[in-house]
Amino acid sequence: MLSYRTRWAHTDRHRVRSSSEGPPHALVIHTSEQAFPTATNGETLADVIAGPKIAIPNTNPVRYNQASYHWCVDLDTVNHMVAVTDIDGRDDIAYHAPPNWHGESICLTGRAGRDWTGVTDGTNDIPQLILAAQLVAQRLQARGWPVVKLSPADLVAGKQGVCGHVDISNAWHATDHTDPGVGFPWDWFLTSVAKLMHPPTQEEDSMKKLRAFVRDKPALGEAFVQIEMKGYDSTSQRDVVGDFHDVVDFPCTEAEYNALKRAASS
Repeated sequence: MLSYRTRWAHTDRHRVRSSSEGPPHALVIHTSEQAFPTATNGETLADVIAGPKIAIPNTNPVRYNQASYHWCVDLDTVNHMVAVTDIDGRDDIAYHAPPNWHGESICLTGRAGRDWTGVTDGTNDIPQLILAAQLVAQRLQARGWPVVKLSPADLVAGKQGVCGHVDISNAWHATDHTDPGVGFPWDWFLTSVAKLMHPPTQEEDSMKKLRAFVRDKPALGEAFVQIEMKGYDSTSQRDVVGDFHDVVDFPCTEAEYNALKRAASS
């Protein structure tokens, strides 16, 4: 269970879900539009959201900034701000992406215009992305939703998965927000989420290593050199396979051992 800090959003900034509204069906990724992710600006954002709505200057009639999110992630902390049913007993609606009720929202610190690699601005986003992937994996598992990137059409159809605020904007046209931005590494991110939700079994991990050895003939040949240096002969095949397992660090049957030996000599 991923640890998190609870800092409840002000009542101006969220509401109870009505009986006429359906349950959420998407995890929505946002950016806070703070300049750069740090180890504290998630807490700073959560503290702002814990306060009442703020009047937007020079608006007539007066409009308010009353945004909120269910979760906020910075470089080292997850903040929980609006209720979700499996933890808090109800699914409250955060004001994050109109029409709002469709999503459980996760806000990353930083700007949507970032490239998320640190190449252009020297900021390392990887700790934040890893923490966010862990949170998304946990939330998808809690909801029973798949690791699927949703399009605007998917959202309108009520499909379950993960999307960005931009996809909500393009589905219902209630805002023009484009976060988390065109540079967000969706493929890498969702692959990381999938691996966290479905870690490889020992057998799958062994087969991955086996295939890698078959492709890497120098390493494969070196492993057999180490075996031969131990002086085994054909009468001690079981010992050879066991020792080969120790050398290459993955379980190996006699059939696999023989296949590898043929691959090394071909």
